[in-house]
Amino acid sequence: MFDHESASIAKRIFRNLFQNAPEHVERTGEYWNDDNGDGHFDTITCCRDEIVQLFDKLVSFSEKLADKTHYLYHCGI
Repeated sequence: MFDHESASIAKRIFRNLFQNAPEHVERTGEYWNDDNGDGHFDTITCCRDEIVQLFDKLVSFSEKLADKTHYLYHCGI
């Protein structure tokens, strides 16, 4: 949950974190079993610039919290 104070902190932390990430970010996705019963994790590859752009949108929404009458509930990327 972001309010007017935490929005500015989130902006600095998340945006800077991903701006300094590699150009392509890999993360672990869903776990699944193949036909032999062997387990695997999907690999999700994301473009750093797209992630930063999404955070910019989140920050834009967060900045609208300045009037202190709204909250933004964020459930992940």
